Amino acid sequence: MKIKFLLFVGFFFLLTALAFAQQSTAPYAINVNIGTTVKKIDKNILGLNIEWIEDGNFLWDKTQNVPTAASWGDVQGLAPSVIRFPGGTFSDFYHWKDGVGPVAARPNRQPSSADGRVFDNAFGTDEFLTFTSKLGAEPFITVNVGSATSAEAADWVRYCNVTGQIKKVKYWELGNELYLNGDPASSAVTETPAVYAAKVVEFAKAMKNIDPAIKLAAIGGTNTGLYNMMQYSAWDQTVLQKAAPYIDYLAVHNSYYPIVTDSNTYTKAELYPALFGADSLIQDNLKKLASEISTFAPAYRTKIKIAVTEWSSLFGWAPDGPYTEETRTLGSAIYMALMLKTYISNDNVGMVHFFKLSGSDFMSLVQAGKKCPSYYAFQFFSKDFGTDLLTTTTSCPKYNTSKRIGVIAPLTGVPSLEAISSKDSSGNVYVIAINKDTVSAHTCTITFSGNSLTKFSGTMSLLSADDVTSKDAVLQNSMVSGTGKIVVVLPKNSIAKFKLQIVK
Repeated sequence: MKIKFLLFVGFFFLLTALAFAQQSTAPYAINVNIGTTVKKIDKNILGLNIEWIEDGNFLWDKTQNVPTAASWGDVQGLAPSVIRFPGGTFSDFYHWKDGVGPVAARPNRQPSSADGRVFDNAFGTDEFLTFTSKLGAEPFITVNVGSATSAEAADWVRYCNVTGQIKKVKYWELGNELYLNGDPASSAVTETPAVYAAKVVEFAKAMKNIDPAIKLAAIGGTNTGLYNMMQYSAWDQTVLQKAAPYIDYLAVHNSYYPIVTDSNTYTKAELYPALFGADSLIQDNLKKLASEISTFAPAYRTKIKIAVTEWSSLFGWAPDGPYTEETRTLGSAIYMALMLKTYISNDNVGMVHFFKLSGSDFMSLVQAGKKCPSYYAFQFFSKDFGTDLLTTTTSCPKYNTSKRIGVIAPLTGVPSLEAISSKDSSGNVYVIAINKDTVSAHTCTITFSGNSLTKFSGTMSLLSADDVTSKDAVLQNSMVSGTGKIVVVLPKNSIAKFKLQIVK
């Protein structure tokens, strides 16, 4: 794939060149060991979010009671494995009974106490379950813990899994970001760690009394560096020590970067090299979370997995902010690929949902029928990538960043090349290579070990552009072949996916 080319301005080129100067001449190399499987890839990492408002973010045709025809092909093209509903912040204000029964009789509601908009409830539980059933995705429901009762949550489980005829719901999350406190919406439903932990036990007992087979996620998280989502101390410790026997996941929102909310002005040459190094911060955070689970719930350290139930590149909160629309650029697609690599490679991560699939705002993969570059980055992993993770090593230059960008402190030793590989039951080998260099293309040699190899052939799909801020994407595929190795040129700002058939 490629992006329609935009021109650099000289100042941007100069600053970017300075950021990447130390890596301009070093070689790129990738080695894939096809002889040993690291682990099975957990498909639940390839999840998405949709909300109940705006007819399920414009994905539901309420006049025909079917998925919207205009967007259905785009949704199928992503092939998500699991979908979270009814929304992020909206979840703790959502009463599921408002969205069942005859559509004409359902009440109109505000999505939160701080949101003055009013929407109908045409996309409720039955519509959501029908949508996921048609798509072949697992439903994941976040219950209202902030302003509802455990009885209401238990009734929802009963409606879906006992009396319902559409699709049973295996995965349930207990609230959303109740650890926040400060803005009007979060202040209305915030909980202290002790109160929330007690509610986890109460809700879990009530819900599992209806269906003992369901899997539950309690919300939590831990602050790392400048990233400070958790506004109560000892949240994870309190929740894990009191509620670990009742939960299967610790659900976190640790991957919104770079969050630029200050009044400083940053160039593209400063924003994107910092964003491309944020995966190392998230890896540190995931290690810290795993350590907390082992420390505060040692008997359940192998049972409780990490669920990242929301994540995205996020440059600012305000819809009209100076960097807000950067979430729809090629640079954000590169961040998407880096994060999916991080989640897939981490043994402690068992569930991930990108925020979000569709909508009218800047965070949507599909906006007004237009796919942003991150759509294709997600698709590289969700469609035709393989089932078994392989060991992948890279050799490349590293770069440093010189200043704080949002919640990203100055970074050192950021690799300019990342790669991940897998294979499927038919013997196909897949390699995804990510070139973070925003200045230069690089010749990359891909070699294979762990088996006797002779010839191979396949395809390369490419997402690239001359400008890291490009937003328009089209498909570009080419054939590749070789003996013993592949030598390709990775354009600057690029993600390349290879599907190869190996002949021994």
